[in-house]
Amino acid sequence: MSDYTIVGEDAVKHCLEALWPYLKIKKRQATLLLQIIKRSQKKEEPDAFLTRCKLVDQVSRLNDSKRRKMTSETVRSLFLELNLLSVPVETQPGAHSIRSDGNLDELS
Repeated sequence: MSDYTIVGEDAVKHCLEALWPYLKIKKRQATLLLQIIKRSQKKEEPDAFLTRCKLVDQVSRLNDSKRRKMTSETVRSLFLELNLLSVPVETQPGAHSIRSDGNLDELS
C-alpha cells in the first residue's frame, strides 16, 4: 500500500475536478472539499473559519475518521475562550449577542 499526498488548495481542486467524472463512492466528500476550498480566504473571520471547520467535520464523518481529535467544537470552544465569537444571550425574538468588545448586537 502506498499514499499519494496532494498539497495546496489549487492542486487539490485541480485533482478533484479531474477525477470528478469518475467518482462514485467519494463524490459527496469531493463536493464538500470543493466547498471548503471555495470558502477559503487569506484573512478569514472566525465565524467563516468555523463554518469551514463544520464542513471538515462532515467529510470526517463520511470517511469514518476515528482518530481525529480536532473538531469544529474544539475550534469553537477556543474561539469563545479567546472572545473571537459572539455568544447569544437569549434565543427569543429580539435576542442579542455579546460581541468580543462587550457591546450587544441584536439578532434577527
